[in-house]
Amino acid sequence: MVRRDQVELHAPPRPKSPPGPPPKATPSAPSTASSSFVNPYLTSSDNVTPGTSGPAERSTEEESSTRAKAKAKFSASSSSARVATDAPEQRILEYRPRFGRSQLIFKLYAGQTNSREVVQFQLGDKPLSQARVLFLDWHQCVDRSPQGTTYNLGRVPTDNIRFLANCIEAADRANRAFFIVILSYIDTDRRLQEVLGYVNNSAGISAFVSFLLITRTERVGEKGKCSAVQDLLEQTGLCESQIFFVDDTCEVITEFYDCTPQISLAHIKLGRKPSAGRSIPQAKYLTDTLPLIQEWLQR
Repeated sequence: MVRRDQVELHAPPRPKSPPGPPPKATPSAPSTASSSFVNPYLTSSDNVTPGTSGPAERSTEEESSTRAKAKAKFSASSSSARVATDAPEQRILEYRPRFGRSQLIFKLYAGQTNSREVVQFQLGDKPLSQARVLFLDWHQCVDRSPQGTTYNLGRVPTDNIRFLANCIEAADRANRAFFIVILSYIDTDRRLQEVLGYVNNSAGISAFVSFLLITRTERVGEKGKCSAVQDLLEQTGLCESQIFFVDDTCEVITEFYDCTPQISLAHIKLGRKPSAGRSIPQAKYLTDTLPLIQEWLQR
């Protein structure tokens, strides 16, 4: 693993024609206008793993355009008006997992998931420095709360769904371009299909989670979680301080601490598992990390 240091982002006039007969008038081509639709998160498709196929998504967020009011000046003989139609620049970041068969992406739809090869973060007109990405482990984090677990509820606990909504509200107050990603190690097809089923049964989660990033062969190491996040940083230009990561596994938290020291961390500490130590904040449940995330979003 390579340590990363925090990086701050931040016609010439036409000559007169000689006298002669006036040119023949030719009909002008009709003007056309088009609306562009931008998928806020993802493009392309992926066939490397079976997943529940979702319908092609057309973004409801059309590119906005601003028009200035025409300023008319009237005189005894003429009048004029001008309308500005320039649209604000749309910033988009792209990430493609380095190991396409062992690092998988799933986009969430209402009641469905769909595998992808590439993910895009749409920042809108916000600068890169305003982007923030929250990575959450699935097992013992998203799938568990005081209310119960996905195993006995058949879905993500509702208080964890509320937690996701509260994170997004905090990001809106801080004027951030904010994205939530579930980052999990799932090594078997059976377990992967179970997780996708729980996600599909969880009403409202697709409105809050941008996508799932699954590592299949390693929890830590070259094809593990920390490596995937390092690749994302390199490809998107984000810096470590723009990332917050929550996990319950001491080994994973320690790797993040050692290799990406500027990433904010929270350890979901279970009674039977060791503590990560090193002054890393601990919490019993995912919902307990909300104050830490709210503070991080304000930085």
